[in-house]
Amino acid sequence: MKKFWEGKPGEYILPNILAFLYRTYPDVDFKVKIANTELIAQDVLEKKCISA
Repeated sequence: MKKFWEGKPGEYILPNILAFLYRTYPDVDFKVKIANTELIAQDVLEKKCISA
């Protein structure tokens, strides 16, 4: 049985995580990219998600 949020973590899980991070680290700017798994994995491999 699929969970109601399966396949849509950017819509159901991510907002709560970002809210927690914002409260915990208010001086840090977070950027979010919503894309399919393949594109996100490629960005991670190419270190596109890391910025100073």
